[in-house]
Formats: sequence, C-alpha cells, structure tokens
Amino acid sequence: MDTFAVIGGDRRAIGLTEALATDGFPVIAAGFAYAELPACVTGCTQLSQAVAAADHILLPLPVSKDDETLYLPFARETKTLVTLFPLIREGQTVFGGLVSPAVAAQAAECGVQILDYFAEEELAVRNAVPTAEGALQIAMEELPITLADSRCLITGGGRIAKELVPRLVALHAHVTLAARRPEERAAAQNAGCQVCDIGRIADNDYDVVFNTVPAMLFPDTVLAAMHPQTLMIELASEPGGIDRKAAARRGFRVIVASGLPGRVAPKTAGRIIGDTVLSMLRKRGHDL
Repeated sequence: MDTFAVIGGDRRAIGLTEALATDGFPVIAAGFAYAELPACVTGCTQLSQAVAAADHILLPLPVSKDDETLYLPFARETKTLVTLFPLIREGQTVFGGLVSPAVAAQAAECGVQILDYFAEEELAVRNAVPTAEGALQIAMEELPITLADSRCLITGGGRIAKELVPRLVALHAHVTLAARRPEERAAAQNAGCQVCDIGRIADNDYDVVFNTVPAMLFPDTVLAAMHPQTLMIELASEPGGIDRKAAARRGFRVIVASGLPGRVAPKTAGRIIGDTVLSMLRKRGHDL
C-alpha cells in the first residue's frame, strides 16, 4: 500500500489522517505535537523522517499563510518552506491546499510540483454542504429570532447557494435568492424561494444576508439603503462581496465565515480532502 505523509494543518488534517488510515493506507503525521492523533496513525516528531518514508506528501490547507512558513498550528516550532522542499525526492507526489503563486514558485525552484486539491471541483461541491450547515449555525447563534419566519437573502446561485436554499426553506424561512442567471433564479423558484435581480438586493428588508459572491455587491451605496440590524454573513472567498469598513461605520454586523468546513465539521472536511486526493492520484494513473 502507498504510504501518505500528512504534514501539519488544522483539525481538517487530523480528520484527513483518520480517513486515509481507515481506508487502509499507512499514514505518517508530522507537525501535531499539541494534537491527539488517531490510534491508527503513526506520529513522527521529525518532518524529514515523515517525508522520507512517504510515497505521497499532503501539505496543509492552506500550505502557508505568509508564503514563508508551513501552516503548523499544532507544532512546537515553525518550519519554513525552504527547508521542506529540498527534502522531497523525485517520484513523490505532493499535494497542498490553496497553493499561492509564491509557494508554487518556491517549490518549482526545488523541482517540486504541488497539486492543489482545493482547486478540484469534487472538493468544492462536497465542501458546500458543511459550509451551508455552518452558515445556518452562525445565523441561529447570532440572530435574536428563529430562522422560521425570518427574512433571508442569498446572493449568488452557485454551489453554496444551492445547499442553503432547501435547508432554509425546510426551516420555514422566507427566502429570496438574488442571482444574475435566469436558470439559477428559476431553480430557486421551483424550490419555494422568491427571487430578485442581483441589482435589486436593497429593495427589501432582511434579517440575514448570506453572501456567496466574491464581487462587491454591498458597497456603501447599497448598505445605505438597507436596515443596519441585518446580519451579514460573508461566505465568499476574499475579498468577499461586502464593504466591511462601510458596514462597520453604518452599524452592520458582518461575520466573515471563511473555512467553515474545517471549523464546524473537521472530520467530514478531512474525509473530503482524502477522497479528493485519492481521486487525483487515480486520474494520474496510480493503482490504489
């Protein structure tokens, strides 16, 4: 069986080690001094030893937050990328999440290609479920009212919106979807939602807004026409779609809900990463 080395990361990475070990693969984990690993996973104190023993190396999500050091929230000490990449030998497959151009360039200088599992459509589709559930959890915790009978606006008609719509409808919320594409609005109507054009989002009052569009839909001019007691939940990738400075100035609560799968369902998020990596390997001709 191929051996996997999981190098650092947050609770998603711990879930990833368990998922791969449950599938029968030998798993070595390094960078988890302050975390409890599953009993079926071999912990390793030396990053170099973990790398040397593996066929496939799985780096964190994100690989780095500063383009210089590995993301190792459970490690005793920091590790730089320039010390990691020379350890990787020819023939090893390297994966990482949210691989920035700067990180990819440093790896390439050492002859290493990092395959970005976060860019895979399979992961994005499956991650939409824990993201939607996490967004509902935030709304339930932060709103002073129930989601039942609440007025909810969802912007965008993509993967996350498609998971939010049926859940909110099932909770008897009054849901409006704002999307540019007619087919997205039609699907929302079929699911029991009201719809509006993306340019008309300030026409009605809402208790909560779930923004899934990474474009500036809520500049100061739009926020000025909205009720400041509206809870704004930002689900889009950076820079998001809400002018946070303007929102703060006008008294809106904006909750930036990035990385929800890892926060609310790390075990599921780890399983999703593991399945995605295995799919990527099979596509590359690996017999697993």
